[in-house]
Amino acid sequence: MMFASTESMKKSYAVVESLMTLYQAQLTSKGIHSNNDLVQTIAIDFEKIMHALLEVRNQTSEWVIDDLFGTEHPIGAYAKSLLKTPKLFHVGLEVYEPLDVVLYGFEQWIKRSRAVLGMDIHMSRHLRFPASLAFQQRVGAFTEIVRLWLKVDDEQLMLELFDIHRPAQTRQSGTNTRNLNLLLNNKGVYPDHDLAMRKLFADDKIWHYALELQSADKVDALHQEVLVLAQQNPIYRVVYPHPVHNIQDLSYHTKIINTATQTEVEFVADKHH
Repeated sequence: MMFASTESMKKSYAVVESLMTLYQAQLTSKGIHSNNDLVQTIAIDFEKIMHALLEVRNQTSEWVIDDLFGTEHPIGAYAKSLLKTPKLFHVGLEVYEPLDVVLYGFEQWIKRSRAVLGMDIHMSRHLRFPASLAFQQRVGAFTEIVRLWLKVDDEQLMLELFDIHRPAQTRQSGTNTRNLNLLLNNKGVYPDHDLAMRKLFADDKIWHYALELQSADKVDALHQEVLVLAQQNPIYRVVYPHPVHNIQDLSYHTKIINTATQTEVEFVADKHH
């Protein structure tokens, strides 16, 4: 963390102390036992979130599909034809802090960003809900999700943060690239972004890109096509035997992994459309 003065450092550590007291049970269950553990965890989560925001801002749905399927296989063109929008729906990732602490941190980060950078940034809304039973069975633990819609200048960016109720297997630091000004004001260009992504997300087994399809029927159709592809080419894995309907947020999705590139993509639609 970077602080402007000794006074601000004292204030920041007072906040950490209060968080440790207020959320002791949740932090302990996540394997965070000391002020230093929490400071390190906040820093790593912050870095993951910043680089995930870059991905949401800069990558396109077609790029993700090419990364998943390659450019030669006809299923790539088919998947592109089902897209609702060229923009990413979200990037999903595991956070190592409890969601209460993450949401508190976002409020502080937004205040600081406005004051220091003069950016027009705010959280449009957030939605918090339990993960689907299929996902909880996948990771072997109760999991909460929060979707955050952030408006940065004129862009609306969405992240999906997963709080898996267990100690993180690892808390992998990236490249200490936490300069807000560069991340959000430099047209999305960040030195060593690709390297930071590889380091930060190497041990995050559930991080993924989410692409929005035109309807739930399109999700079903693509799911069936990829089941056939996975039988022919074992580098592809369909995460769930059937598409998942999450009654909490009314989403309907399937997830596909390219195990050769470690790319996971969720194809999602609103169940009502």
